[in-house]
Amino acid sequence: EGWASKGATALKTKHVRFTREQVDFLKNKFDEGTNGGHKIREHDAHQQMKDLFKDKDPNSLFSLRLVLTATQIKSSFSSQNQTRKKLAAKRVIDQALLDARATMD
Repeated sequence: EGWASKGATALKTKHVRFTREQVDFLKNKFDEGTNGGHKIREHDAHQQMKDLFKDKDPNSLFSLRLVLTATQIKSSFSSQNQTRKKLAAKRVIDQALLDARATMD
């Protein structure tokens, strides 16, 4: 056996695919914060999700079991933010390349 601690980092994380309804909810909440509104905190988004996903039927598209934790919501917001930053940087680079080509012609 190795000498490293087998604490929380040794536990296998469970990968979960979000449903379309969960993804749409998260995207809408993220967009509200980036389009001039105030950015929503993950705990507030969690509470709003609990209010929306309150169907007791486990097979419903808005089942209570589909409510994400604040940590999952925070991770999703972080991923969306990184994706948008990468796209913005790519647009800036592409525009700079186009401008450089135009000056060479």
